Amino acid sequence: MKIVHIIISERYIEGESYQENLLPQKHKELGYDVSIITSQRVYGRNDGPYYLDEGEYVNKYGIKVTVLPTKRNTLSYYFSDKCKGLYEKLCEEKPDIVFCHQFSNFDIRHIIRYKKEHPEIKVFADNHNDYYNSPIKGLKGLFVLFYCTVFGKMMNPITTRFWGTLPWRCQYLHDVYKIPEKKIGLLIMGADETMIIGRDVVGIRTEMRIQLGIPENAFVVVSGGNIDKRKQLGLLLEAIRQIDDNDIYLILFGEPTNDMKPIICGYEDIDRIKLCGWIPSETIYDYYFASDLSFFPGTHSVLWEQAVACALPSVFRYWPMIDHVNVNGNAILLQDVNVLSIKETILSLKFTDKYKDMKHKASLCASQFFLREIASKAISE
Repeated sequence: MKIVHIIISERYIEGESYQENLLPQKHKELGYDVSIITSQRVYGRNDGPYYLDEGEYVNKYGIKVTVLPTKRNTLSYYFSDKCKGLYEKLCEEKPDIVFCHQFSNFDIRHIIRYKKEHPEIKVFADNHNDYYNSPIKGLKGLFVLFYCTVFGKMMNPITTRFWGTLPWRCQYLHDVYKIPEKKIGLLIMGADETMIIGRDVVGIRTEMRIQLGIPENAFVVVSGGNIDKRKQLGLLLEAIRQIDDNDIYLILFGEPTNDMKPIICGYEDIDRIKLCGWIPSETIYDYYFASDLSFFPGTHSVLWEQAVACALPSVFRYWPMIDHVNVNGNAILLQDVNVLSIKETILSLKFTDKYKDMKHKASLCASQFFLREIASKAISE
């Protein structure tokens, strides 16, 4: 059976650990014939857009990737097709299943045309928009609301299932795209279980701590990702600095934006804070294994779900309808996020009975965030 993943609204960068990368990889592991159709236009970790070379290649997972010619910075990029040749490529690939990652673009017309000509195929679509990253207030919000309604009306008749990648995004599908609730499901983001199952977690923990100069008996907090102001990692850094306990360490990985660089640099000389910079996505799991608690005081990222999948007790900032990461008490959702509340939370968990209970619960729910099962669900009705 042939699955074609279409990644035009979202970015596709080889080696990243986003859902756009991992779902096709997992479908390939499950035995499907998998191809990816994507655009040249992507965003770097903290930069503006840049453009990949157009053409075709086979990646390390044996998946054929087609990078379609893409329009550059013109109004037509936003008000017509972003890419050239999508319909022709679908005719060439002859998919049984089309999985469209985000559908906020006029290129979906070609998916609709292909589905009408081949009614036996199934179409699935996911949504990464919510009220935070795509607000519907003000003049820009009216524009977003209008186009989302249009795109939802176009896709609804031909789509088997719409997936929200957060509970919040399921609600957004219904309220903004006007998708019927019966067609909406939650498809959580997750972690590549091959980076977790069967690995020498204890050995990796010891080795990573030696590399970073962290004592074996230390209580280690970990965080990271795209370090911008929305992640509020400056609060976490300052909280660790103020904690008067030499056995509490912080591992922070990721590349800061230009406006965050001066803030991050202010903590370089603190021995208990390990600033690791950008690291490959596979290495993130090793940093999690080396740690005792993940702490994310700002906006959501897939790193939340990956931490839970690693059975790591976690603290996340509370956001409406982003509570799925707290399955059974494995995580704390912190409503009042400031330096003092971060300090108090960390100190209350340093190898306490409360922490041991969280750790046990985290081990019980971790497998719910393994992507192999999530990938199977993604193409089910």
